[in-house]
Amino acid sequence: MITTDELLLDIVNSTNPSVEDLISARDSRVLRSLATSINSHYFITENQSKLLLKLFKEHVLSLQTVWHNISDVLIDPQWSRSFRQIEEYKKLQLSKDVDGNVILSINFSYSSNIRKILQTNSSKIDGLAQTSPGKGYTATLTEQNIILLVDLLSPLRFEIDEEIINYSTIIKSWQRKEIEDRFDISNISNQNFHKSITCDLGIETSLNHLIIKDRSFRYQYTFCNTEDKPATLAGDLAYRDTSKVWVDSAIHSLQQVISSLIELRRAPILIVFPNWDANTVYKNMLVLDTALKENKINNVGMYFRMDNQGVGKEFNQLISTNKYNAQLDENITVVGIQANKIPKFLLKTKWTPMSVIVLDTIRNNKSIVYANCCDLIISYTNTKPVLDLKANYVS
Repeated sequence: MITTDELLLDIVNSTNPSVEDLISARDSRVLRSLATSINSHYFITENQSKLLLKLFKEHVLSLQTVWHNISDVLIDPQWSRSFRQIEEYKKLQLSKDVDGNVILSINFSYSSNIRKILQTNSSKIDGLAQTSPGKGYTATLTEQNIILLVDLLSPLRFEIDEEIINYSTIIKSWQRKEIEDRFDISNISNQNFHKSITCDLGIETSLNHLIIKDRSFRYQYTFCNTEDKPATLAGDLAYRDTSKVWVDSAIHSLQQVISSLIELRRAPILIVFPNWDANTVYKNMLVLDTALKENKINNVGMYFRMDNQGVGKEFNQLISTNKYNAQLDENITVVGIQANKIPKFLLKTKWTPMSVIVLDTIRNNKSIVYANCCDLIISYTNTKPVLDLKANYVS
């Protein structure tokens, strides 16, 4: 009696009629792919054998016009060789990425179910990325990821590194109230912490509740606030939840934005101009010029120029007339650059921004990479961003 795999080879090797003449193109491609596996020294897996029999049953009426014995094969399928065994593995372990950072690695033999579970929870898993089709993923090593992945993968019988299990046990033992109390500003006695804040604000600074709230994001502390959040732009900025904030330019003037930053003692300020046409850049410069004068800011360094013709010439003249071309040092209050042009000297000095105003939607460009060290980056436009869903929206 002919074996099932021998019958398949007979079918796909036939030229008159060909397998494409008898069944659909999609199914004929599957049969030819299975025949290739049968001809290899790996053979086919048990699941592939079930797929082959399923296709034979679906097209038995068409195939038996030529291969009359196909019904006998379906009644009692025989195989010339043993099925290929697939090594099954499911592991959650620690590894390192190309930069040497420790990450979480999720590795498993192909499973559509596991892949579906990970993809369904992808919005909760920070930094989840696929490393190989369907069976390899990595994730950022964070407390939240450890708890989520251990709870998610344990029921699926994953082999989990003992170190990860230990981390999970420790994290679950934490009491939220105890952790919150530990980071309450009134309980922090670390001298380096107080030294950093003093260096930031100065000894003479009056620490009103807005400034204290604003710096809680930078220094990662909490404090018991008995005062209500003020209905001002400064209040919205101080009570932000993320480092990236959108401010509606149709509601708040640039003068108000800069004034609010000064109120929060968030100077020096980096202004990022978009790489658009000369007219747009010049209009932005006129608005900034008004805002600087209203806030009595004189220490300004605009570190880019435009072609010296048309509005570009007027732009350059405005900078020259108002002396917005000061040499960069630690006393400069406002610095202006274009999105994709960062002066090299900006990277070599001690000057660093306390806040950033992007006169456009925040995008991944050179200026934002440079500014990511800052805990307040404002997108100042009249159009609400749609891509950065984590950004705060200030109306």
